[in-house]
Amino acid sequence: MIPAPRTLHEFDTREFSAEPEEFSSFAYLVEVFLALTRAVEDGSEESPGSSHVHPYESLAVAIEGWSLLLPESKKAAHLKEGAADELMFQAHMNVFA
Repeated sequence: MIPAPRTLHEFDTREFSAEPEEFSSFAYLVEVFLALTRAVEDGSEESPGSSHVHPYESLAVAIEGWSLLLPESKKAAHLKEGAADELMFQAHMNVFA
């Protein structure tokens, strides 16, 4: 049986959920790209309304926030069976490379 699709609102508010929720690896990959993009934009002096936070600080906060919200099963780039989770591998490589 195919599970009911999740909404973007459910993903964005998952830290307030009563029970831990796990989403697809693709959702976490997209989230890391969005977080890193926002951090770079916030750290640039040219962006309107910039808080003038150093780009490194902004990136560090984005990376830490992303990694803190990952469920245990997504903190590594491999599955329980030992196979690689390609999407989580890409997400981790973009964070740590």
